[in-house]
Formats: sequence, structure tokens, C-alpha cells
Amino acid sequence: MKHLIFLYQKLASKERLAFKLSSEETLFPEDLPETIFELNAKYQLASHRIYSKDATSQSIEDQDSFFKGVHWFESVEAFKRAIEEDQNQLNPLDFDRLQDIAEQMGLEVKENLKPGFYSKDSYDSYASLFSLDGNEEK
Repeated sequence: MKHLIFLYQKLASKERLAFKLSSEETLFPEDLPETIFELNAKYQLASHRIYSKDATSQSIEDQDSFFKGVHWFESVEAFKRAIEEDQNQLNPLDFDRLQDIAEQMGLEVKENLKPGFYSKDSYDSYASLFSLDGNEEK
């Protein structure tokens, strides 16, 4: 079985997500869903080709231990949602940038923040990161 695999590593963890396309026949670019090209252009996915005994992700892991522990997707839409969900979380570098911005604006960043708790899609979430009077809300 021939597999074409696209890998994405989550920002705030070492977890890897993979979309696989499997076929008995040779896979060509035109066989891929358009969504994969869009995701690859936006997030620079790693791509791999591998052969295994059958179409299961387990056979891929048995063939190459590099793929052990990967979260597998056979639906490109589910793969896309998982990547976008990860992209919508703040990571540790975002907190460093927020600290710099807060200092420039004379704001104080709350100290009990952890990556992944705030969505980049909501102004309210960003506003809740700061304490205007320098006191943390309890």
C-alpha cells in the first residue's frame, strides 16, 4: 500500500497531527484534495511517502517508528479543523509579545496565564489578559 502523509506539529506541544492518503496505485498531485495545498501553503506541512502492508495507520507505524504517537486523520476537513484550533491558541511566544506590548502601553499582564486558554478570535479574551489598574482580578 502506498501512503502520502502530511504532518503538522502543534505549537504549544510536541504532538503531531497527520493526514494520510492511501492507495494501491501511485498517488499524483491531482489525487490530493485542494485543501491540502492550502494548508501546506499556510502552515508548511512536512510530507512523507511510505509503503506498508495495508491502509491502516498501524501498518505505517509498524513500518517506521517515526510515525508512532502521531494523531491520524483520514478526513482532510477534520485535519484542517485540528490545525486551525491549534493556531487559535496562544503559545508561549505570544505571551512574550504581550508582555512587551503591555509594558509599552503601561498595562500589567496577569501572572496566572497559561498557553491555550485564550482564543485569538475574541477581543474579550485578549482584554481579559490585562489588568488596567495593575491588580489581578480574583
